[in-house]
Order: sequence, then structure tokens, then C-alpha cells
Amino acid sequence: MLKSCSACELPFIRSSEHDTSLICIPCTRINQDIELTALDEAHMALAQHLQNTLEQTQTDDSPLKKELEVATKKIKSLERKIKTLTKKTKTTPKSQIPADLLKTLIFLVHPDKHDNSPAATEATQFLLSLRK
Repeated sequence: MLKSCSACELPFIRSSEHDTSLICIPCTRINQDIELTALDEAHMALAQHLQNTLEQTQTDDSPLKKELEVATKKIKSLERKIKTLTKKTKTTPKSQIPADLLKTLIFLVHPDKHDNSPAATEATQFLLSLRK
């Protein structure tokens, strides 16, 4: 879980969900007067880079923010299209298949002709629903 260190304010990852640490390992070592290792310094540099990246994404001119806005607009547009298509589907007459052709299709896909296949049953039920 990504948290912000209460000492240096840089992001750090807790070791588990149950870890209640409020400060990162390098800051813990500094507080305990333990010399920092190269790994600690790399951790701090990486955390600083992550912090800078996070701050950049929060600005109004951030490329990531712009990409998110474009993606959000596309999603909203697609949601509107789905609603429109759903409404059209609901208002379309049940069957535009001529009655004689519908009868032939039911005859051709009937489960009796296909060893009671589940697919044939489903297709027949669908075609029968169009007659009503």
C-alpha cells in the first residue's frame, strides 16, 4: 500500500496490509542514527522521482491528465451509443422475418432434428419468441 512518509513526505510502500509504519525505512534509520546504505539512498532517489511524477500528473497540462480526459470522453460517448442502441433494440418490432420463412427456420433448427442439442433448443426458443 502506497503511503506518504510523515518525516520526508516522500511516497513509500508498506510491507503488508498490517504494517502501520508512518515513516519510510531510510527515515527510520536516520531517526535511529543508523548510517544509510546505498540501497536506502537509491530508495530515496526513486521515491523522489515517484513523487515528482505524481506531482506532474496533478497539473492541468499533464499529458497523463489529458489522456485520461480523452479516454473519459470516449467512454461517455460509447455509453451514450449503448443507451441509444439499447433503446432501438427495445423499440424494434419483435420480428422482421416473414412468417413463412420463420416457420421454415423453426423447422430446420428444431431440436428433434438435431438430437435435442442445447443449441438447437435455444435457437428454436428464440425463433418461437419472434412469432408472439
